[in-house]
Amino acid sequence: MTSRERLTLDEAWTLHLRGLMLPPDGAAPQQIRQSEAVQLFLMRAMRQQLDLQIGPEDLQVIWRICAAVGGSPLGVELAAAWVRLMPLAQIGQELTRSLDLLEDSSPVRARHHSVRAVFDQSWAQLPPREQSALARLSVFGAGWTGQDAQAVAQADRSVLARLVDHSFVEITSQGRYRLHPLMQQFAAERLHTQPELEEDTTALRRATMLEFVAAAGQALRLYEAEGTWVERVFQEFESIRRSLSEWLRRGEVDAAATCLNTLRPFWMRGLALPEIRHWYGLVLSRQHPSSPALHTDTLLLAGEADMYLGHLDSAITLMTASLASARTAGRPVPLTYLLIGQAAWRRGDLTLARHHYTQAHQTFVELANWPGVAASLNNLALLLKESGDLKGAKTALEDALEAKRRSGGDEDTVLINLGTVLRDLGYHGAARERLVQGLHGVMQRGYRQFIPEALSELGRLALAAGHPVLAVRLLSAATALGRELTVVRPAHEQAESDRAAQQSEALLGQDAFADAWQAGQELPLEDIVQQLRDWSDVPLPNAGTSQSG
Repeated sequence: MTSRERLTLDEAWTLHLRGLMLPPDGAAPQQIRQSEAVQLFLMRAMRQQLDLQIGPEDLQVIWRICAAVGGSPLGVELAAAWVRLMPLAQIGQELTRSLDLLEDSSPVRARHHSVRAVFDQSWAQLPPREQSALARLSVFGAGWTGQDAQAVAQADRSVLARLVDHSFVEITSQGRYRLHPLMQQFAAERLHTQPELEEDTTALRRATMLEFVAAAGQALRLYEAEGTWVERVFQEFESIRRSLSEWLRRGEVDAAATCLNTLRPFWMRGLALPEIRHWYGLVLSRQHPSSPALHTDTLLLAGEADMYLGHLDSAITLMTASLASARTAGRPVPLTYLLIGQAAWRRGDLTLARHHYTQAHQTFVELANWPGVAASLNNLALLLKESGDLKGAKTALEDALEAKRRSGGDEDTVLINLGTVLRDLGYHGAARERLVQGLHGVMQRGYRQFIPEALSELGRLALAAGHPVLAVRLLSAATALGRELTVVRPAHEQAESDRAAQQSEALLGQDAFADAWQAGQELPLEDIVQQLRDWSDVPLPNAGTSQSG
């Protein structure tokens, strides 16, 4: 005998059944086609339309359809049955709106071939308290904790346990709770039939989301358990999306802007950056936040996101508007100076960059803001490097390191920049040590946007030290990861990397270069790091330059 509900019998064994296997994110078309859920969809769809032609783009749509039903065999079969009447893309759209699509049109089999009928029968067996809790739990996007359930849905551990025993709620491998996508849609429909309960629940969810974002932002700013908090933000990101959408729908621009600004320590790591910038665009298209300070910060950080994405003119425009707003309010603006300087430097306007970096440094010193002092010294050092004053750049970066250590801040990007200067000075061994140390730091702290830069600079070092194959692999890996993160490097830095690749090809020959480049595109980051560890055991002689000393 089998049952969807846990039986309180000594002889009973519990086996948790999951949906069919889905392809992982970023899967290639062939991998998508071979997954269990997609195989079932294709089999049932071919029964409906024998001449059905499936291309790579169609496989992506089918993947989303199978994910929307959580790999449920019944859901997959019922969705596939509609290919005879509507395009694949429309099936996917309809599934996000209602469960009605997942019904068999045959009245004889309706009781067994309707997802809604199955859920209705199970729902009717729940007591009112558990029905209410299940409906309210539908407001969570991609899962929740026990604490979240209590705060938002008034579902304590005992209620959650009963919902798990009845197979309404699942427990993930991370110890979080979640609803199957189809169950979530069903529960959301039930919640929608109770407007007052729905309003109360969504308001609680928005409030707890702001509390979570504030805690995450503070922890990431203070470098506390960074990996854990980055993972938690990723886990909550679907709920963050829902909250942002709801705030904007309700005209609550302050809450949406506060959420985005507070998440800066998350997205400035290069995480979800294009989507974050999209949300900033929606916020700025509405009425201004009620607080001038909030509006000023929102302009500045939207500009920073643009800068990391390579939209430099837009970045400087937004940051300049933020600067004017802050001056009107009499607020200190050293961070604004710093960011405008960075955007100008990336655009190649070194005069404007130097002007703003200098103002930022002076203001940070006056405020005794040592992390800011370190950041401005780091950026001024890059200008010295650009002008050819490597010795001056080295001194400025060493001063920046001292300021970082004085404040307890992260040293990773300063170490990467110091490594590039030491490389150009000819101190190859010391350069490798600083670059590898900086790479490990940005990886550990989750600053993924700086990993391509570190890999590229290590590639240039490997070439200078006489290791062209490793150089090509590192340059290729940097290119692949940068493309994945959609983070745009400054044009002059990218040009230097391109020249290093061309020099490597001249040394290796076309075929050997192509093999090494392909290897770099395919190697996981962990394997690249292992190759760097192996390389660290190889002594590197100093080349020496006229500026060394």
